[in-house]
Amino acid sequence: MAGPTQVTAAIIPPQANGPESRCAADQRQHAPGSAPRPDFQRRLRGILRIHPVFALLALAACTPDPGLVGVPGMRVATADQVKGCTYVTNMTVTPSVYGVLAEEGLRYSRNQLLDMARGSGADTVVFEVTPPGQPVYKVNGVAWRCGR
Repeated sequence: MAGPTQVTAAIIPPQANGPESRCAADQRQHAPGSAPRPDFQRRLRGILRIHPVFALLALAACTPDPGLVGVPGMRVATADQVKGCTYVTNMTVTPSVYGVLAEEGLRYSRNQLLDMARGSGADTVVFEVTPPGQPVYKVNGVAWRCGR
């Protein structure tokens, strides 16, 4: 005599073809309060694995640009004020905007030059004086180390 037969049934999810996406299939088969499907968990883990990369990119995008916020620890001086200081280098920056935004472009370029000078080991910059009303096509400065 043969023993009882055991019958098992498998639920096969529908294919994600056409307008019904995998998300719709997840919603249909995942009732509120029940455990999510394994493929949903796998996708979630993939997103969480990539998440730190996006966080680092966002953090890098939020790093303040010295051209916009200025350069702490740097001093702008006149030629008379750097007597006794050590010469570092001459530097030139070209402003990127003209016309209506010329003033902001000049401030940005001066801050960029200050940042470059700090990177060269200087703590003071003497900018070339441009006569008032003249357009500025190059920002020239001399970097000095005064040891203040």
